[in-house]
Amino acid sequence: MYSMRKKAELSATLNDDVRSVTILSHKDETENPIKISLLVSSTALNNLNKKHSFSLLIDGATDSLLTENELIYIRTVEDGGVPVNHYISCEDIKNANVKGILKTIDNAFEKSNIDNWKEKVVGFGSDGASVNLGFKGGVAALLKHDVPHLISVHCVAHRLELAANNAIKHHAFMSDLQDMLQNVYKQYHYSPKGEI
Repeated sequence: MYSMRKKAELSATLNDDVRSVTILSHKDETENPIKISLLVSSTALNNLNKKHSFSLLIDGATDSLLTENELIYIRTVEDGGVPVNHYISCEDIKNANVKGILKTIDNAFEKSNIDNWKEKVVGFGSDGASVNLGFKGGVAALLKHDVPHLISVHCVAHRLELAANNAIKHHAFMSDLQDMLQNVYKQYHYSPKGEI
């Protein structure tokens, strides 16, 4: 038997883009790490295919098995000038280098049947890692070879995180507070009594 904490399933409809969401937290019966699957409806993908332009947003992550993943979104502007983010895919990366990330992005668009994506992309947003935004050899720089008008942006949320972490390092009280909160979290997170 699994505790409610170890297995939670959620189904929901979100903006017609996501038909269902399934979440298995922690580990399932085969001891696999967290599984999240998002099923993007074919109607939503057809609507995205009709867009004349969009921005590409990516963010990397590492799962509990130390597998590199890339989360891929596109941002479009809807009627009335409202920006909307659309989930495309979360892909495993075989090689977490520039060519590996570019191949992963290509595969995600191919799987999603979004045609001629390089002709439609006008913006690129990611964290500030050199693999993504490196001036000469990053993902954005290589995309600019195929898309000369591409505007690349260092994600504002990632920049804010870097600034906050830098500020905390130089303030003794804030550094001590951060350490204390991390220790409290670890105490309860790794405690065998923390299971429900």
